[in-house]
Order: sequence, then C-alpha cells, then structure tokens
Amino acid sequence: MHRPLAEFADIYYGKSPSEVLDGEGLVPVFGTGGTYAKAVRALFSGPAVVLPRKGSLGSPHYSEGAFWPSDTTFAAIPKDGVDAKWLFYQLLCFELEKLNEATGVPSISRDWLAKIDIPDQRGDVARLVRRVIEALDTQIEATEALIAKQERLRAGLMQDLFTRGVDENGELRPPREEAPHLYHETELGWLPKGWSAPEVRTLLANVPTPMRSGPFGSALLKHELVESGIPLLGIDNIHAEHFEASFSRFVTLRRFLELSRYRALPGDVVITIMGTVGRCCIIPDGHGDLLSSKHLWTMTFDQSKVIPELVCWQLNFAPWVLS
Repeated sequence: MHRPLAEFADIYYGKSPSEVLDGEGLVPVFGTGGTYAKAVRALFSGPAVVLPRKGSLGSPHYSEGAFWPSDTTFAAIPKDGVDAKWLFYQLLCFELEKLNEATGVPSISRDWLAKIDIPDQRGDVARLVRRVIEALDTQIEATEALIAKQERLRAGLMQDLFTRGVDENGELRPPREEAPHLYHETELGWLPKGWSAPEVRTLLANVPTPMRSGPFGSALLKHELVESGIPLLGIDNIHAEHFEASFSRFVTLRRFLELSRYRALPGDVVITIMGTVGRCCIIPDGHGDLLSSKHLWTMTFDQSKVIPELVCWQLNFAPWVLS
C-alpha cells in the first residue's frame, strides 16, 4: 500500500544561510549537491531528509543531527513514528527530475513533492529494511575506503618509479638525498643517470598527423551531428587510465571520411585539453572508427621508441606534469 509523502513527513522550505555561515561552525549547510558549508546555528534538528528544490534535481541527502537547508532545498522532517533513515532510502528510489515544472532552471513545487507515493512500511518492517540497507552501505563504504587506500599507494609508487626507477635487481633506487651519485640534472629535474628527457614530438609515429585535435566546436554545425554513425569523442570519454565507451554524438560515415585525419586509433594516447584538463588514457581495441573532438589531443606514438601506456602513466601521475 502506498501513501503520499505528506503523511510521512512535514515539508519545509530551506532558507539562505548567509547570516549564519561560519567556517568554524559545527552545523552542516545543505545545498542541492549535499553539504557545502558550516553554520553557527541550525534551522532544523535531525534526523531529516534534505531534498533539492531547484537547480540540480539530483538525489536527496540525509542529516542525522541538526542542520541548515539552503534556499534551494526542502527539509522533510519525519512525523512521529516514522523512521528517518527508512524515509531517506525510500526517497532515494524516486526520480525527482520527474517533478520538474520549470522550462528554464529546473524546480520542484512543495505541493507536488508532498503528493509523491511512498510504500507504507512502518514499524518493524521499516526498521528491518533500514538495517539491511545500512549493512550494505557499511560494506560499500569499507570497500571504497580500501580502494582509495590502494589508489594512494599506487600513486605514490608511480611517482617513485618515474623519479627513481629500479636498479638491476628490480628494486627501487635509493632517493637522490641518499645516493646523489646515481642521479643527474635534466630539463625535468633530477633523474637517474642514463635517463633522458626527449620531447614528445621525437617519439611520435611517422604518420601524416601524429598529434591532432579535432576541428569541432563553434565550427561544427548542429546538423552535422546525427543519431547514429561514427562516434565523436569528447571529454566525457577520457578519464585517467580509463576509456568510457559511452557515445552520444555521432557523424555520418561520409563526414568521417572527410575528416579522417582526426580519427583516433587503437593504442593512441588521448588527453583532455578543455574542461577537466589533463586526463589521459589509451584508446583500446574493439571500438571501430572514432573521431577526435577539439577538446582532446590525440597522439600516435612510434611503439619502437616508446610504450604508449608509459606515456599515459607519466601524463597522469608524473610530478613534473602536474606542477
């Protein structure tokens, strides 16, 4: 059986926190994307659910204690006998974007929000649902923390490998502070003796356009994009060491052939040069023809001189690239 949200919670408008903001405050301030500031006093006590009201109509947020919801949000305060965490999990399952009433900036009215249907699972059933989901959340958080720890260890090891290298026994060389005789100064700083710092252009393949950026942007007319065809790569496809094969923009085969010098080939190194700058990955096999956009640099390397994956790792992790 389902009942409207208004039977489970009282819904209040958030308010501007401008008068209570303080970096030393203890009260979290919630916006549509979650907590973003601290305040010296609260607008409501918890537990409660904060829901976006306008702007980014994403997911709700949970506050166990006192909080301040900004003027772009609603605060859903559970009625007596309603488990707040259970209510939060129920609202996570609802697509708030469906309630958008605006033609410009997305927004939700309180009346429509109050009418959304919630399964009537009170008492022991609600508490059981909450405990099961909380156990899953705890396991997910532990797994994510372990992954984050391993990523930090990996990043540290990569930095050591790119600045110290390994000796003939496969062990990390001692740092320069301990063994200065093993290092020499280069354009990139102190590197192990025997290492050089060649320019990228000297490592590129002997092809007509080994380093290229697509011709698109303001020059691309909207009618040149089609619903299916040859995928047009963008920033959203390129992540640090991960190629996201999710395509939403395409050009016709005829247009692709006209612009074939901008194609991205398996083994190419691609780096973002607009938006989130500096993310780099390798184009994997198996995706057929791909066209690079002007938001990327696509590079084809001479694999007899350098391993493309090594270039990609250096671009993503090397300290001289990030500085």
